[in-house]
Amino acid sequence: MCPEAIDQQRSKLLVVGTAITVARAKRNNMDPPAADLIPAVPPSQRRRPHRQRGRRTSRQIKWALITTIIFSVITFLKFQSTATVRKSVPGVITTQDQDRPRPSTPALQQTSTEHQKLAGQNQIQLSHATAMNRYPEEYSAVQNYFQTLASEGRHPSGSINQKLLSFGASTGEEAITLASMYFMNSTFTIFGVDLDEDSLDKAKASAVAHSPKFDDNKIMFFNGKTTDISVHGPYDAIFANSVLCYHGNRNVNPQSILNKFPFSAFEDSLGYLDTNLNVGGILAIVNTNYHFSDTKLYKRYKTLAQCKNFVPKVNASSVSYEKNLHGGDNMYDCVWKKEE
Repeated sequence: MCPEAIDQQRSKLLVVGTAITVARAKRNNMDPPAADLIPAVPPSQRRRPHRQRGRRTSRQIKWALITTIIFSVITFLKFQSTATVRKSVPGVITTQDQDRPRPSTPALQQTSTEHQKLAGQNQIQLSHATAMNRYPEEYSAVQNYFQTLASEGRHPSGSINQKLLSFGASTGEEAITLASMYFMNSTFTIFGVDLDEDSLDKAKASAVAHSPKFDDNKIMFFNGKTTDISVHGPYDAIFANSVLCYHGNRNVNPQSILNKFPFSAFEDSLGYLDTNLNVGGILAIVNTNYHFSDTKLYKRYKTLAQCKNFVPKVNASSVSYEKNLHGGDNMYDCVWKKEE
């Protein structure tokens, strides 16, 4: 080997050794060797700076990615650990809490929604026409039901004292009929609610004038605008006859009924009554614009009797009255027992 080649090899070895020394010094936080100890390197043998910077940049990106991945894994493990610890914090439900069997809680008494209250307190039927013993088939069916229960020593509310509500009591004939002809026993209290104060005044006067005299608190009338029916409930039977209908006006037709008293309002009104009726209690309704069997509530009731109805039913799909199959008053379900 010629002397020039030997010098070149020696210079290369010195450069490599110096680079290693500088790298070790940086790793150990030591001062790099003095500049005068680094031999000069011919320009032809120097590395290109941009390549070295490119390698350093790639290495930095690689380490940044690795650091991000490690940080994400650590964060995930901390979150899992926190979720496990939280099971002891009151009010926080964890997966383990959900799997744990929970004690059963007693069913709460339902309450009416605002829509149901508004519908139940809205007067649809403007007529106050009524009469004594107007719906004898219905009254007798409800009477038979309570007599059967009494013979078996059972009562819907579990109490011997039972409450009946005449919803839309008008001038009081229905409440007086129930108290004097069907539920004379002192264990029954009859409540009558209406929205018209003049009608209520007449009802109270009729009850006071009735002969023979009623026992104290046998009949009680109140205004549904100022006193919600829930105040005196829940009830063992609710009578809502000829009130859940728009009828009697010469301008009434299927379209006006759908506008004035749509099916949704009918269903909300029934929901208002349902929330104030005991399980095992009776819902008694004659004369409505729609079928109770078409409502969501119907599946929780059992039909007990049918009665004559003179208010025609409306078919919302065809905007027409249903065909009268009997040529006169139709027989429809009118008494239902609340099963659940």
